[in-house]
Amino acid sequence: MIGFILRENKIHEKSPDCRTDFTQVCKGSGEEEGETMLLAFDVGNSNIVLGLYKSGKLITHWRMSTDKSKSADELGIFVNQLFQYEGLNPKEVQDIIISSVVPTIMYSLQHMAIKYFDKEAIVVGPGIKTGMNIKYDNPRQVGADRIVNAVSAVKKYGGPLIVVDFGTATTFCAIS
Repeated sequence: MIGFILRENKIHEKSPDCRTDFTQVCKGSGEEEGETMLLAFDVGNSNIVLGLYKSGKLITHWRMSTDKSKSADELGIFVNQLFQYEGLNPKEVQDIIISSVVPTIMYSLQHMAIKYFDKEAIVVGPGIKTGMNIKYDNPRQVGADRIVNAVSAVKKYGGPLIVVDFGTATTFCAIS
């Protein structure tokens, strides 16, 4: 659901906090506002879903098994092969965002983003600005998947609402 959050946002010039502001998509200098490309990773316990957005629209998506033992090089080569298969140029990616509930794979994903895309990934997690107040005893205990789901659902449907995510674990989020 990462794409719903970023679909309607405007593209902003890089700012000092662009790596921690979930409500922004940062772009490099010289990029035209209407031609941005975002690679989004939704990392779950069973699968990683990748979505490629161009100008805010999903143009393709892929699914792969979550394998915590994969190195940055294995992930980078695999993702580059997906781009090649679709006839896409990985050099056109301006930003990468990762939402993950699997902390042990983050090192490889973040280094893959740097090595293969020359981008520092935005990571959804504690301290990221979402524009949503998380009313939970300890907001740092709320998983990135639930944060992304909540922000996406409110952006798309408004509130109040209940979000049900049928992933490896079924979660329910009440949003007021």
